[in-house]
Amino acid sequence: MAVAYDDQYFVGQVTNITRNVMTVKFLKRGTNGYYIWPRRNDIAEVDLKFIFSASVQFEGRGLDKNGVGFIVDEDDLQEQYEAYKNDYMSGW
Repeated sequence: MAVAYDDQYFVGQVTNITRNVMTVKFLKRGTNGYYIWPRRNDIAEVDLKFIFSASVQFEGRGLDKNGVGFIVDEDDLQEQYEAYKNDYMSGW
């Protein structure tokens, strides 16, 4: 899934859902362009209104030093993020 913030978006995995809040474990973009799990967990509670894509497709293609790496369709996500930002965040 993907979460909209002021000037960028972040992708991650939902670990819990309660009412209007999701607990999300975020990935970070590695230097090789793959998304990887950070050394230290990056977990946050996110209001559902900031979720702009619940269907991010991860493909396991590359390997970081922990043996895990994912790619996503960056162009598609950026397009969805820009549309969300224009529709819901332009007046903030």
